[in-house]
Amino acid sequence: MDPLRNRVSVTTRTGPDGNGPALDGAARELLRATYLRPLRDAEAELRSGRGSRLSQILAGYPAMKDQDVDDFDPTGDEPPSTLRGIRRRAECDIRDNKAVAEVSEDINSAYLQRFAIGDDVLRAKISVATDATLVRALERLELNLFTASDEWTRRGLGYNNALFMAAELLLLGKNELAPLLLIEEPEAHLHPQLQTRIMDLLRDKAQGAGW
Repeated sequence: MDPLRNRVSVTTRTGPDGNGPALDGAARELLRATYLRPLRDAEAELRSGRGSRLSQILAGYPAMKDQDVDDFDPTGDEPPSTLRGIRRRAECDIRDNKAVAEVSEDINSAYLQRFAIGDDVLRAKISVATDATLVRALERLELNLFTASDEWTRRGLGYNNALFMAAELLLLGKNELAPLLLIEEPEAHLHPQLQTRIMDLLRDKAQGAGW
């Protein structure tokens, strides 16, 4: 425990007794692991929210790298193509919505204007209370299971655990290095046939070019 900052200070060292040289960042990156812990509520792990696990997974996906560009032009006719631009356009549309604008005008004309003292003009505007960043956009996304007809359906804990595994393994398959995969209780809440399919998938990925 570091007495000055009141937190645990960790150093990773080598050697049978931990007396070897410390591992630098590059060496630790080679030993990086994807850890799949046993889940009790897989649906909660894939819901939207601040700091959600799904947003972290999506942020690490290579295709998301270019989605942090704000390509929304309020004066142009071209619709935005990036997530950040789409979010900014949505915020602009909400602010300009007729009902929202009417509420703002009613607040200003019927109430707030009467609170002004002297030449001090008070005006209010309703807007989306967040910043239009890629992180905030990803935190609004969630991952659910659907049927073949594209209808939402509630599945058991086993299938939701498999869905969470698929999301986590998505990052592992896109990594240029060869990190370790640690799975605790991979059979938890899974039907025996589903257990077999997951084990077959892990074996095929490990032996092939996928990982």
